[in-house]
This record gives sequence, C-alpha cells and structure tokens, in this order.
Amino acid sequence: MSTELNISGISDILTDLIVVTSPEFKITQANQSAKGVLGKGHSILGSTCYEIFHDRTEVCPDCPLDGAIDSGQVKNKHYFDKRFGEFFEERVQPVLDPDSTLQGVIITNRNVTEVREAEDRTSQNKKLAAIGKLSSGAAHDFNNVIAGVLGRVHLMRKNAQGS
Repeated sequence: MSTELNISGISDILTDLIVVTSPEFKITQANQSAKGVLGKGHSILGSTCYEIFHDRTEVCPDCPLDGAIDSGQVKNKHYFDKRFGEFFEERVQPVLDPDSTLQGVIITNRNVTEVREAEDRTSQNKKLAAIGKLSSGAAHDFNNVIAGVLGRVHLMRKNAQGS
C-alpha cells in the first residue's frame, strides 16, 4: 500500500472549492468539493465562473479575475453569498507560461464564516472591555467627588452640633 499522495488526489479531499478557468472565464477543471457544492450533482465544466460562483449572467463588476489577469498577481475578494448564507474568500491565481502568456486561472473559494464570527466576537469583547474600563474610571472619579462632599457634610454636621 502506497502512502504517497499526488496533487490531484489532494485537491479532491480539500474542502476548499477549486476550479481552473480559461482566460475567457470558462471552467475547465474542478475538484470534488467544487463539483458537489457548486454543481449540485451537475457538471460545471464549460460554465463560466461568474455563473457558478456568483449566480450571474455576466462578469461581476468587482471581478478579481480581471485584476489578476491584468497584473499577473494573486487577487483576493471577500463576499457574502446569499444562496448559502455564509461568507467566502475567493482567491484568484493566474497561471502563466514561461513567456508570460496567460494559460488559465486557478480560483479557490473558502468558507470563512466561522473565522469572521470569531473576529466579530473578539471585536465585541474588546469593545465591552473598553466600556468596562471607561465606566470603572468614571465611577472612580465620581466616588472621589462624592467623598469630598461627604467630608464637608460631616464637618458641617460636627460644627452645627458643637455650637
């Protein structure tokens, strides 16, 4: 039994959605996660990435694919997908041949809902801690003022009883 893994086998066990597109946005390859989640039992090969990932009939206005193709660099995009009710990170990686001609684009899509929720909880906890410090400081300052007033009242009472 061989324990050696190959890249195609690894991409099929990942939960990230991975597709390869042509420069014209047509999906030419997809891992099992992409086929299962986005294809829902139907083939996604030959469809455009904007149809499959974003349920659109035309290229997305903020498409990271165009930027990646133009720059030759990786581009990221975070978005909320209403179909799934979750947040995703889309990463677009152009694939260039040795003479810098675009061969295709690798798109990975990862569900980041849990990460965002954890960040939101952390942010909320920080806000609550800041409010706690602020109210503690205000209570301390107020207590100092009240102590001075009570001291004067005590002196006035002592003076009133002694005269």
